[in-house]
Order: sequence, then C-alpha cells, then structure tokens
Amino acid sequence: FRLKSGQMRFETTAFRTEALSLTALDPEEFISKVECVEGGLKLSFNTGRITTLEGQGELFGPFEAPMGFYIDGLRVKPLDDAMEGVKDCVTGIDVAPLPSAAEYDCANALLYTAEQEYLRSLRE
Repeated sequence: FRLKSGQMRFETTAFRTEALSLTALDPEEFISKVECVEGGLKLSFNTGRITTLEGQGELFGPFEAPMGFYIDGLRVKPLDDAMEGVKDCVTGIDVAPLPSAAEYDCANALLYTAEQEYLRSLRE
C-alpha cells in the first residue's frame, strides 16, 4: 500500500499476488481490521465495507484496531530462512490515533506515544 505522500506502510513479502488492485477511501474511511485468509487479504473498514484482495501467503490475523485508533501499517519480522521469495512474516499492526476520537485505549495510547517519542514532550 502506498500513501499519497509516497510512504509505504503495508509492505511485506508474506502476501503475494499477480494482480494490481486499486481502491480509493473516502476521507472519513479508515482500515479497522486486517487478516490474511485462504481467499486473500481481507480488509475491513470503519464504514462496514469489507474487501478481499486476491492472492496467497501465510495466514495471519485477524488484527483489529483498538478504540480511538486506525490501522496504519503492518509489523513484520524477518525470517531466518527465506523461501520462495518470502523474507518476512506479519506479527501485528501499527496504529495511529484518530484525531476526532472521543476516547482512546489507554495501553495503545501509551505505546504510540513511546514509539513516536512523544513522552518526553508530554513530561515537559
């Protein structure tokens, strides 16, 4: 997945496909759940829309965004022995806070601020 800024957030070799699938999201729509099932990569959105991208790969998930967050990327771990072009496996998701959320999951809010190095600025 490539963002308009050019940044790659959903990059992994664990899921492969021969086809190119394009979809546009509404400004208020975001990915709330992701999983790799036998039929392909299944993406669920906050609007209730579900899309499945055809392909194959190791099954993973489901990973669901916690309250007040949306899925911003996939967390991958390199494999020691790469085979058939698969160099990593999906171990989780990266999340980012929704700017207009009324409340946030506390544990994920602390994790996000620590990963983004915001804790120091919050203390000051």
